[in-house]
Amino acid sequence: DPRSLTKSGEAFGFGRRVIVSSKSGIELDFPGKNNFNLRAVDAASFTLPSTGVLDAHSGAYLLRADEDDAKILLQAPFAEVEVCGGKPFTVMIGITTNGGLKMISLLGEVELRRTGENLLKLRPGQLVFVLPKGYSRKMYIELSTLIATANLLTIFEEPPLYYKRLKTEALVQALRTKRR
Repeated sequence: DPRSLTKSGEAFGFGRRVIVSSKSGIELDFPGKNNFNLRAVDAASFTLPSTGVLDAHSGAYLLRADEDDAKILLQAPFAEVEVCGGKPFTVMIGITTNGGLKMISLLGEVELRRTGENLLKLRPGQLVFVLPKGYSRKMYIELSTLIATANLLTIFEEPPLYYKRLKTEALVQALRTKRR
């Protein structure tokens, strides 16, 4: 049955497809062992088929794990990866036009795991594409520009609780770049 989430604190069950309209967003908390927070914007569509699995069909996402040793399986139309972190982490995720994933680490060190592939680690400011077969090379992005322009951070009335840490990480990155 169709259902609209219109206010804070509403719940929905596993397996329900969530569609976020254009120029709008949703923020969800997944209570439990890993305590994830998810933001989705701009015509996003996803399903939560079971605990620890996010099946993303389209759109852009900001995923925050607040606990140590957190992991979640991300499924895109043509790519899949397990995202893990020994400490809390934040990643920005986008579904690409070829059905893969674009992943940017914002906070903490993130490990990407796939069957038959080497473990890939991302530090804040690193971007990688998760392709149907393998990964792209790692690229670096300027965090301060991303933080100032990303709808995932700016479209909501309240910034995420970890926004100050994001700004600090952007400053650290800028200082490192300047030294080089």
